[in-house]
Amino acid sequence: FQPPSKYGGALLITGAKHLIELSNVVFAGFRATKHGGAVVVVDVHTDNKVLVDGCVFLGCLCSTKNVKPTAWIQRGVPLSIDEDKSQEGEYCYGGAISVVNSAVILKNSLFEGNSASHGGAVSISSHAGLHKSASLSEIKKTSNVYRSQLLVSGSDFHNNIARVDGGAIHIVDAKVELRGESKFGDSWIQPVNTGG
Repeated sequence: FQPPSKYGGALLITGAKHLIELSNVVFAGFRATKHGGAVVVVDVHTDNKVLVDGCVFLGCLCSTKNVKPTAWIQRGVPLSIDEDKSQEGEYCYGGAISVVNSAVILKNSLFEGNSASHGGAVSISSHAGLHKSASLSEIKKTSNVYRSQLLVSGSDFHNNIARVDGGAIHIVDAKVELRGESKFGDSWIQPVNTGG
């Protein structure tokens, strides 16, 4: 058993000096405990960008809970949602992808059955937009502040769940542009029952 990573269950991209391109990759069942169930992009200058083209993100999860991210193979509410009264994992960003202080282009990609507290599929924000418990200070590569940017084109978002905000995409202090024929369906917010 491999314990989950804090940042990016599959990939951590930070401080890139050139274009990074992820093409035709399947990310299934990855988990992280703070940012990006599958991928986290941090402090990449907006001139460099990260391109995600033709990728599939299935059942990825950002949570500190010890659960299996099997949402993508089941009907109804995914089992990856925290069902107890604990506040552990309250600030986890991006079930599939977390973008902080960076620019990302999502093209022709599928996001299905991903889960996090903020951004069931994708979270995009500045460092200042993050809760202090989800700080990226231990991996932060620059003190420069770039305007976080996300361009979404021809991508589909289905059955993604956020426990707090942004069933499909969570946006804080960022520029987001939707182009082309992207489809958003069956993504929702499922609040944690606090027993009140």
